[in-house]
Amino acid sequence: MGGSSSEKNISIKTGNAIVASLSGRYEVKPLNVSFHNNDISFLEELQKGDVVFNALHGGSGENGDIQSVLDMKGISYTGSGSKASKICMDKHFSKLIAQMEGLKVPDWVLYKHSNINSQKMFNVKKERFSYPYIIKPNSEGSTMGLAKIDNEDQVDSAISEALEFSSEIMIEEYISGREITVGILGNKALPIVEIFPQKDLFDY
Repeated sequence: MGGSSSEKNISIKTGNAIVASLSGRYEVKPLNVSFHNNDISFLEELQKGDVVFNALHGGSGENGDIQSVLDMKGISYTGSGSKASKICMDKHFSKLIAQMEGLKVPDWVLYKHSNINSQKMFNVKKERFSYPYIIKPNSEGSTMGLAKIDNEDQVDSAISEALEFSSEIMIEEYISGREITVGILGNKALPIVEIFPQKDLFDY
């Protein structure tokens, strides 16, 4: 748990909850890692266990990097493998795959840092999106850097905030509705859960 991403705090909350849940039945050793200066010395400690419960959120802990290292070291771990993790952290790529499988997804446009400007985004918005719409980083979780745009005065600050988390951002159609999540264990879908956000946008 821990890590160096913007989701470090929620990762620690997750890790502590896992420790509390499993300690009664298993020998659990929590490790709060930082990746400071690419330090991976904690791998020696991980190799002593039977399995690593990966409670890292975002960044290297969720984008396939740590999963690839664990694979190379032959360390068993929970969660998705390196390939699936890498794909899932890329919202644009994930949505393309969903479309190919016939699933409906909100309309979107991806922008790379080199061609982002508010006027270009405003022109695309006029053609494809009505208010409100979403601006968010392409590779971030827990709604970090995400903004709901209700008027054009909010665009510049939303772009700046999204770019703090990713070199790619997207404009996305906003769809008002129920918040539904489904966990997956292996190839088995868990029961459907409805989330009732306390605020306008759901976050951790």
